[in-house]
Amino acid sequence: MYKALAFKELRETAWIGGIVFAAMALVILDQIGGAADPWRLVSFGMLPIDPFESRKIPFVHPGLRQNLAWVAGAGGLALGFRQVLGESFRSTWLFLLHRPAPRTGIMLTKLVVGAGLLVAATAIPVLILAIWAAVPGTHAGPFDWRMTNAPLRICGGATGVYLAAFLSGLREARWYATRLFPLALAALAMFWIYAIVWWPLTGWFVALVVDAVYMAAILYTTRVREY
Repeated sequence: MYKALAFKELRETAWIGGIVFAAMALVILDQIGGAADPWRLVSFGMLPIDPFESRKIPFVHPGLRQNLAWVAGAGGLALGFRQVLGESFRSTWLFLLHRPAPRTGIMLTKLVVGAGLLVAATAIPVLILAIWAAVPGTHAGPFDWRMTNAPLRICGGATGVYLAAFLSGLREARWYATRLFPLALAALAMFWIYAIVWWPLTGWFVALVVDAVYMAAILYTTRVREY
């Protein structure tokens, strides 16, 4: 049953993962010099082009972390809300949660698929960029695999945004009141994970703690909520 549920979740959310992967492809092409800045493409040329901008060095130019944080954060929001609100709008919670399986198992399956899709759609392009940067002669700049720590940390930290969106959609509070409160903590954690430079392990620790807190809150809400 869990396998069927996982395929169902993947079938319904794969298009979001595809959009996130495509956005990340633009970011990667921008880093290797194969395309214009993705934000200039999205703005249809309305943003000015700096003719004196220095050539981007992979994993050194701040554009990678900035664009990755926006893409991963937006993807986490879209995935989290889609997985919950999709069931609410179609009134399928009763059918889903009254299967011969514990609620926690069903919800964990949804979370594993959603978080796994988000991490894959963001981390795989980063690893592709790292492999390209590690090949001698591809660019005139230094590279060390430790330089991938910050981008991969952002990919992992985006799961906190995903879980916060999932929890917000699952809660029964009013939208204009406290329902979106979980997103505030996720935004602060994401900023810390993005901004921290000198103590990278702290960023990973924050990501793990935030994920654990939201996972516990989601499972608790799943048990006590009346569907």
